[in-house]
Order: sequence, then C-alpha cells, then structure tokens
Amino acid sequence: MLFFHHAISGHYTLTKARGTCKLLSQLAELISLSQDFKMLPINIHTYVHDTVQETNDKQLEYLFFSVFTPELSEITGREVTVTFHRNVPGITDFSYAHYSDCYSNLCAFEEAISADLQTAFAACKANSPRPAKLTDIDLLLIDGYLVKSLKVEGIALPEANIACATTFGRVVVAHEVGHCLGATHEDAALYRDTEFNDPNHCATFMATQRPEWTCALFGYSAENRYNIHNYLKDAP
Repeated sequence: MLFFHHAISGHYTLTKARGTCKLLSQLAELISLSQDFKMLPINIHTYVHDTVQETNDKQLEYLFFSVFTPELSEITGREVTVTFHRNVPGITDFSYAHYSDCYSNLCAFEEAISADLQTAFAACKANSPRPAKLTDIDLLLIDGYLVKSLKVEGIALPEANIACATTFGRVVVAHEVGHCLGATHEDAALYRDTEFNDPNHCATFMATQRPEWTCALFGYSAENRYNIHNYLKDAP
C-alpha cells in the first residue's frame, strides 16, 4: 500500500478525546516493559538527492529529524540513528521529477514511481548488502515536489521500508517515516490552542491535506504513538 503526503487543503480525521488517556496509559506501560530488553535500533538510512541544496548533514538532521527521532525513541524504547548517504548512483540522482510529466494519472504515477524506487534501492543494496530488518528504513530526501501540480511532498512504501520526502516542510520526513512504522492518516489529530483561544488547529505529524493557517504540532497523536509501538513490539 502506498501513502502520499499532500500540502493541499482538505479535511482531517480528528482524534477523539475518548480513549486517548487510556491509550497513553497503556503505551506508558508497554514502553516501561520494552526498556527491560535490549532491542535493535531504528536505522534511518537517508540518501540525500543531488538537488538538495543543504550540504551540511548536521543541519539536515536538525531541521528534519530532530523534530521526531527523540519521540520515536521514547515510543519504542529503541535508539534511533540517522545515517546520511550522498553521491550514490541510481539513488541520489533518481529522476523523480520526470514522473509527474510522464504520468498525468495519479494511480499510474504511484505504480511507476513505487516500482522504480524499489528497483533502485534493491540494486543499491546488492552492491553493499545489509540484512533486511523491520527497523531499517531507506529514505530518499529530495528538494522538490513529487507531483508539482498536486503538491505531493512525499511517498511511503511500508511493505518495502522505503520512503521519499521533500525538504519543503519540516514534518514531511516524520510523516513518511511514520507510515513505514505503522502510523496512519486516520489516527492523526488536530488540537486547538485553548490557552489563547486560537480558532486555528495544530496538526500532528500524520495529518494530511492541512487546511490553510493550520500550524504543525511536532508530535504523533496518542493513537499513532500506540500504532508505532505495536508495529515494532515483536521485532528484535
């Protein structure tokens, strides 16, 4: 199944207040239990596309990974590592921009780019094999839209642990990596700022089609925190 992240206006599925406290309590108990066991880290292998203008890996990590990796570690009880790869033929020069020109139909676009991404990463790993793990994610970091006309910012292929995300927004990487770890659009959340009675909502990482003036809340909803923990609970 493919998951896309859009930057166009639309509707959200709101988190229901009922059950949220219970979920948080259950999650805290599960995290406490998981910390008694030594588990494999979550490794995010990040391939920086040639189009990305930022050349400082520490800056990239600060901008796009520091906003969610501490929470991932807290949710799963695992260390989270981010490794940057540059100048990898077939990956960092992947011609993602031409797909929106060649495929006007979104379904055809999805099928073509997902197949080619899987082929490209398979070829890359064949040259430097590493064992496939549920906790390893291959991420292509790009500097533009996947589909400019629809403002598609990213794509995730959870069955292959592959994701592609743009640097256009600070939450896109967290969104696509979330999909690879069991998080869903349906369990995203919107919150109102009750302190200042702000009429606009703040959206968690997995929200999509964010309405205009909606701010980004740097975090996963209680439901998606639970989803992520359950997704990895039986992994080594």
